[in-house]
Amino acid sequence: MGAMRKRIGAVLACIAAVGASAIAAAPATASVEQDCGVFVDTGETICVPRGEDLHAAVLEQTGQVVVDAAAPSARSSSADGIEAGVAATYLLARLYDGTSYSGSYWDLYGSSSCVSGQWMGNANISFQDRASSMRGYSNCKVKVYEHTNYGGASYGYYSYSSSISSTMNNKASSVRVSG
Repeated sequence: MGAMRKRIGAVLACIAAVGASAIAAAPATASVEQDCGVFVDTGETICVPRGEDLHAAVLEQTGQVVVDAAAPSARSSSADGIEAGVAATYLLARLYDGTSYSGSYWDLYGSSSCVSGQWMGNANISFQDRASSMRGYSNCKVKVYEHTNYGGASYGYYSYSSSISSTMNNKASSVRVSG
């Protein structure tokens, strides 16, 4: 019976260690000195220090190339230049800390581009109460909400907005993207 208790204790210790590391890995609130991106399908968040290449970090950490399917001249990576076997993720939207698309930013990534009338994804954002401008990519339009879980006042759906309305400026806590 003593050996069984030791095994159970060891298993419980392993479970506790894995659970603690999962909690420690949970994304923190994005710093003013960081640019971040979140995958709407999984909730995975990647951040880099301000000024570093976020899309290069996405490729390095996930093996996925970031693509903006709607604007070939402005896309992060050319779909034609993606090597066979390299997975792509689509840039759906970007929220900016400053007006006129300036300051730190927070990207939303998805497994496909937006199609007219199609809802793509949503997220409660770690960029909370900071968005001052926003831009949709890959044929997406963006809508921000005052509260988490898409409650309270809202602003959108827009393809771009260089200045979020005064009623929503620096108040967004969740976001949705749609075609």
